[in-house]
Amino acid sequence: MSAPVDLKLLCKLLLQHRFVSQEVLAQALRAPIASRGKLLEVLQQRGELTVEQSELIRREAAATTVAPMTALPTPAVSVPNVPNVPNVPNAPNALNAPPSVAATEIPVVSIPNFAERQRAAELQVSDDPSIGLDLDTVTPEPRSDHAGRSSIVISPPPELEAVPAASPPPIAPPLAASPSFAASSRSDLERLHALLAEGVRRGASDVHLHATMPPMLRLHGVLAPLDGQPPLPPAETERLAHAALSDGQRAHFRDKNDLDFPYSAPALGRFRANAYRQQRGVDLVFRVIPGEVPSLKSLGLPETLAKLTTHHQGLILCTGPAGCGKSTTMAALLDIINRERSDHILTIEDPIEFIHPSRKCLVRQRQVVTHTGSFSRALRAALREDPDVIAIGEMRDLETISLALSAAETGHLVLGTLHTNSAVRTINRVLDVFPPDQQAQVRVMFASSLRAVISQKLVRRADGFGRVAAVEVLTVIPAVGNLIRDQAQFQIKNVMQTNRALGMRLLDDSLKELVASGMITMQDARAASDTPGAFG
Repeated sequence: MSAPVDLKLLCKLLLQHRFVSQEVLAQALRAPIASRGKLLEVLQQRGELTVEQSELIRREAAATTVAPMTALPTPAVSVPNVPNVPNVPNAPNALNAPPSVAATEIPVVSIPNFAERQRAAELQVSDDPSIGLDLDTVTPEPRSDHAGRSSIVISPPPELEAVPAASPPPIAPPLAASPSFAASSRSDLERLHALLAEGVRRGASDVHLHATMPPMLRLHGVLAPLDGQPPLPPAETERLAHAALSDGQRAHFRDKNDLDFPYSAPALGRFRANAYRQQRGVDLVFRVIPGEVPSLKSLGLPETLAKLTTHHQGLILCTGPAGCGKSTTMAALLDIINRERSDHILTIEDPIEFIHPSRKCLVRQRQVVTHTGSFSRALRAALREDPDVIAIGEMRDLETISLALSAAETGHLVLGTLHTNSAVRTINRVLDVFPPDQQAQVRVMFASSLRAVISQKLVRRADGFGRVAAVEVLTVIPAVGNLIRDQAQFQIKNVMQTNRALGMRLLDDSLKELVASGMITMQDARAASDTPGAFG
């Protein structure tokens, strides 16, 4: 049975505008409601399509269906042929090829009645080679959820899985600079994907594209330029940003001059990206996100952290400096809940990083700006959306922290991240956000709601290949709650030292264990410690 004409037309328009890739479209078509004309809603829920883009597609689809059919040109809308990751050294040669010539205009076809127009539309869309998808073969993958209902689970395509780290092969030769022009072209997109592929292949955590500087990679915490790569002209970095952004994101960037956004590249996976304008031009930073949510064991974290997921209400905080893996640790805890419990999980992120498919739990992910105005606005709405678990990408301000405490106190399990360096500093940071006249009330509320604080740092391995996590864990027991109420947080370290059997540990103890095992050096342990004198 062939797909409805409107569904094929929607696919064609989405690909023509390059709002989504063929891989993303194929995944969305597996959703059960996509076949009932809800394809745009599916893409919006997954953060792949903005409201403005959806309205544009609806208007064009309506105009194409109702008005006399005008045969459209067939631009090259297929996903760029990005080379496989192991063959990235050959990618620059492909980037020097000129852009494809625009498709030839087709004369207008006059159709006298509506039935014949509908038939002509079906023939035109189904025979269009630019779609590149066989809609008849896209079928949902059924699976029963925890209540026995039939649900759809979208398995990520194999090409989006994390690329295993390997010994670094020779760096690719310099990529040819694209000709200077205002709008981006397909060659700019291919160049961007080639640079991202180089970062993924070499195991980088971040790819930096800075105006007037060569492309740079952050490898094992160290930022270094790619050998042999020329500096990127400001005009080129602006074109690369133009190629990475959608129309709505470009408008936002023009107004605000900075933007956080998720980015997906075929065969490479997902990235958390940031574009910003600075003195020399437009810069881009891409954080590599693994294709699958890692486990606590694969992250080198204590298995005792899994016990924290048994809480059904309260506040769990993942803290540490920027780039230490706080979001990854929180994602690993959410994945355990998703696999073992039957709850409603709601995440609020900026932007969405790890994609959590609904397993035993119902998972809904919202992105700030795209799906909601702010963290605080999404949290206020969350209390009316019947969640059991709420994950907050970052607790940035007083309103967000206050709403998170209220949600934890009203029977929800809340997970959040903060930029602090230890468990005690995390408690002080939360309390100091509130005005002095609210301190007494907040202390009581915080002491009864807090369940655990996980503070971590990433330390370079002694062999130079990768980094390892040093973790401080505070489990809130009655003694800790009493110290918070009595403004005696300075004594919490003593409680942590005497309750190691409960899974508590200090950061210095974790660093000493890593030094004793030979995983890190004494010098790096001193640098990561808050009390370097403890290491002699």
